[in-house]
Amino acid sequence: MITVADAELLERETELLTLRAQLDAARHGCGSVVLVEAPAGQGKTTLLRAARAEAAAAGLRTLSAIGADLERDFAFGVIRQLLPDLDDAVADSHARLHGLYERFAALAGEQPLAIVVDDAQWADAGSLKTLGMLARRIEHLPVVLIAGLRPDQHEPLIDALFAAPAATVLHPAPLSPDAVSRLVATALDGELDPEFAHAASRTTGGNPLLVRELRRTLAAGGFTGSASEADAVRRAVPGTIARLVHGRLNRLSPEALALARAVAIVCPRTDPGVAYALAGLPEPLAAGAHAALAGEGLLEAGRLRYTHAMMREAVYASVVPATRSLLHRRAARLMQEAGADESLTAAQLLAAEPARDPDAAAVLTRTGEAALRSGDPDVAVHHLRRALAETAASRPAPAAGRDEAVPLAGDVSAPAALLLLLGLAESRAGDPAAHAHLQAAAAAGDPVVAARAAQALARVHVVSGRAEQAADTLDRAIERVRPVDPELAADLEDDLLDGLNYDHDLAEERRRRLARAEDRPAVLAHRAFELAARGAPSDEVRAVAERALADGALFERPEQPAVLYAIEALMAVEAAAEAQAAIERLCQVVRRAGSRVGTGGVAMARARWEHEFGNLEAAQEAGRVAIEIQAGLSGGGATRSVRTALAAALLDAGDVDEAEQLLAEALVSEARDTVLPICGFNALRGRILLERGRPQEAIAEIEQHLALERRRGWVASLRNPTRATLITALADAGRLDEARALAQAQLSRARARGLHGHEARVLVAGARLALARDEEVEWLEQAVAAARRSPSRLILAEALTAYGAALRRANRRADARDPLREARELALLTGAKALEKRAHDELVIAGARPQRVAVSGPEGLTPSERRVAELAAQGHRNRDIAEALFVTLKTVEVHLGRAYGKLGISSRSQLADTLGGYAAR
Repeated sequence: MITVADAELLERETELLTLRAQLDAARHGCGSVVLVEAPAGQGKTTLLRAARAEAAAAGLRTLSAIGADLERDFAFGVIRQLLPDLDDAVADSHARLHGLYERFAALAGEQPLAIVVDDAQWADAGSLKTLGMLARRIEHLPVVLIAGLRPDQHEPLIDALFAAPAATVLHPAPLSPDAVSRLVATALDGELDPEFAHAASRTTGGNPLLVRELRRTLAAGGFTGSASEADAVRRAVPGTIARLVHGRLNRLSPEALALARAVAIVCPRTDPGVAYALAGLPEPLAAGAHAALAGEGLLEAGRLRYTHAMMREAVYASVVPATRSLLHRRAARLMQEAGADESLTAAQLLAAEPARDPDAAAVLTRTGEAALRSGDPDVAVHHLRRALAETAASRPAPAAGRDEAVPLAGDVSAPAALLLLLGLAESRAGDPAAHAHLQAAAAAGDPVVAARAAQALARVHVVSGRAEQAADTLDRAIERVRPVDPELAADLEDDLLDGLNYDHDLAEERRRRLARAEDRPAVLAHRAFELAARGAPSDEVRAVAERALADGALFERPEQPAVLYAIEALMAVEAAAEAQAAIERLCQVVRRAGSRVGTGGVAMARARWEHEFGNLEAAQEAGRVAIEIQAGLSGGGATRSVRTALAAALLDAGDVDEAEQLLAEALVSEARDTVLPICGFNALRGRILLERGRPQEAIAEIEQHLALERRRGWVASLRNPTRATLITALADAGRLDEARALAQAQLSRARARGLHGHEARVLVAGARLALARDEEVEWLEQAVAAARRSPSRLILAEALTAYGAALRRANRRADARDPLREARELALLTGAKALEKRAHDELVIAGARPQRVAVSGPEGLTPSERRVAELAAQGHRNRDIAEALFVTLKTVEVHLGRAYGKLGISSRSQLADTLGGYAAR
C-alpha cells in the first residue's frame, strides 16, 4: 500500500484520494478517466507509479505504457505496449478502433482494469484515437484510464481525452517551501537553518525532480544544513535539469558519455546490443559505463533507460543535429542487422535527415503500407512522405500479406507506386495533398498503377462534390487498363456508377451507362436501386436485387458500395427477410476483413432495417455506431446520411428534440446539395416541423426533397414516409384538394407496386381527409389490413392506433379497445415510446384500464434486451452478439444482466426455456 509517508508522495494526498476513489469505482463497474497534467519533473510519473500499485492492491488488472517522442510514428505503439500480443491482430480486424475497444472491454469483463499511460502527449495517433474512443464509452465499464501528460503539448486527439464525460484532471502543484525543507532535512538527517531551507526551495522551485537531485547531491557532499552552506546549495543543483545532467556527465569517462548518447538516440525497447554497438563499446566496457551512469542517477540500474524523460532530453539536445542524424541512421542499420521490429527501424530513419537512400525508402514504404493496412493513415502519411524524399528511382518491396485495399501492383517504378500509396494514405487521413499525389500517380506509365490511382482520385473528387471530374478520371483510366486487366476495368466502371449517383445532373448519364453495362453483380445492384427509385413493381426490383446478390461476389468486397445498393433496393420494396439475410452475411464478411468502411456501411444498413422492420432501440444503437465510424472517415455525405437515419429512428421513438439536433449537426457537416435524396434529410426535417405544428414549413421542406427526386427522374422515396407525411401536412395546412389528389395517386401506386406498408401509411394519412366518421373508419380498416400484409410491426402499430382512435371518436369504445391494446403491445415491442403513450391514452379515454407495462417476465423485456436474450438463447457468445448488433460488449452484458433479472434466472442455459415461444413472436 502506498502511503503519504513516502517522500516522493509528499503533498500528493488530494491526488491520491482521487485516484483511489476512481480505482474503487472501477471495481464496482463505474469507469472513469483521470488525467494527470503537469510540467516535466512535477511528479506525474510518481503518481502514476502509485496508481499502478494501488490498482494491484485493489485487485485490478493493470496495463501500462509509456509514450516516447521517437515512437510517435510507430502505428499503435502505445496500444501494442498495453496489449503485447496485438501484433497479428493489428494487421487484421483488431486494428480497427472498435475492435480495439472491444478488446479492452473483454479484458474488463474478466477483471476490472486499470490502464496507465505515462507521457501520453507522445503517443501515436492511432493509440490516441483508441484511447479517445475508450474514454468516451468508459462510464459503464469497470475500467479506469489514467494518463500523465505535459500541459504545453495539446493537440485535438489529446483534447478529446479532456472532453470525455467521465474525465477528471489533476494538476500536481510544485512542492511548498515547507515540503522541500522536510525532504532535504530527511536526506541530511538533521534540522535545516531557515536560510539554507530558503535556498533549497528557491533553487528547485519546488520541482520534485530537482528536489530529488538536490537531496542526492547534498547527501553525497556532506552538507549539514547550516546557513553558511546556503550559497553552496544554490550552486549544487543548477536551475535546469540540462545543466545538472551535463555536470554529472563531465565527471564520467568517455565510454560513459558515449553510452549516454547512444541510449538517448535509440528506443528504450531496443536490444541493449544495439546501444552498445552504437556507442562503439564491447559488452564489458558497456556494462561498466552503464553502472557509472546509474551511479549518477541518470540511467536505471536494471535496464538501459533514463530515470526520467528530462534526463534523456537533455543528453539528446546536447548532440549537434548533424551528428544526431548520422547516429540515427547508424542505429537504423544496427537494428536491421539485429532483426528489430521494422517500425522501430523506421522511427530511427524518420529522426534522421533524408539521404536519398533506397534501403531507407524500402523500409519506410513497407512500414507506411503496414500502418495504412492497420488503420493509421496519419502515421502512414509521415512514413510514405519520407520514403518519397529518400529515393527517386528505387523499387520498394511490397509487404507480405498486403491488403487488397492498398495495392502495389505490377512491376512498376517506385515513385509511381509510392505516390499511389501516399495518395491513398492522405485520402484516408483527409489530407488535401492526396489530390496532387494521386493525380501524379494516375499519369504513371503502368496502366494498372494509373488505374488504381485514378480509382482513389475519383473518390476524392466525389467526396469534394466533383462527381463530373470523377467520371472523367475513371473513363480515361478504364480505356487504358481494359486491355491489360479487364477485371480492374470492371471495378472502375462500378465505381463510376456509384460516383455518378452523387450529382443530380448526371442522373441521366448514369441510367444510360446502366442500360448498356453487362449484367455483372455490381451493375445489377445499381439497376435494382434505380428500379426501386423509379417506381418499378416490387417483384421486379426484388428479382434484380436477388440476382445481384446470388453468387456472393458483392459480399467479398465490403468497402465497395454495390452490395449496399442492393440491400437498399430490397428494403425499399419491403423485402425485409431478404434484406436482413444480406445484412447478416455482409456483417460476417466485414468482421473477418476488419474493414472500417465496410463496418460503417453495414451498421448504417442495420440501423435502417431495424427502424423499418425491427425495433427502434436497436436502430438507434446501430445508428450511433455508424456515426462514430463515419466521423473518422472522409466524406460528409455519408455523415449526413447516417445522422438522418438515426434521427428518423429517434423521431419515431418520440425523441423529437434529439432528432432535430442531429439534423442540425448534419446540416453543418455537409452543406452541398449533392447529397443523395435517398438520405431523406429534407423530408425528415419536414416531419419534425409537422410534429412542431408548422405544416406550411413542413410542406416547403418536403417539396425541396421531392424536387431533388424529380431532378433524378425518381417517383418513389426510398426512405421515410415522405409522401404520406406530405398528405398530412397538406391537410393540416387546409389544402384539402391537393391532399386528396395526392392520397389517391399514392394509393394507386402503392397497390400497383405491391407495397403494403406504403399503402397502409397512405391510408392512415388519407383517413384524415374523410368527410364522415364512417368513411374515416373504413379507410383505417383498409390501412390495418394492408399493414398486416407488411413486414413492418411499426407500421401496423401506427395503423392500429389510428384505427382504434377513430373507433373511439365514432363512439364505438368497446370496438376500439382490442386494436388499441394490440397497438400498444406492438409499440412496446418496437420501442416506439410516443406511439405507445398515445395508444395508452386512447385506451383510457375508451374506458379501458390498460395493464401496467410489465417489469418482469418475457413481456417486461425491452426490445434490445429481448433481441440480445434471443441471440444468447440460440447459443451465440457475447462478443458475437455485440458484433452482430453493432453494440459494445458492455451493452450486451448490461442487457443480458437486466434480462436475467426480469426473467428470474441466473444462467444462460435457462434462457431458451424461459423465453419459450415468446421469442418467436
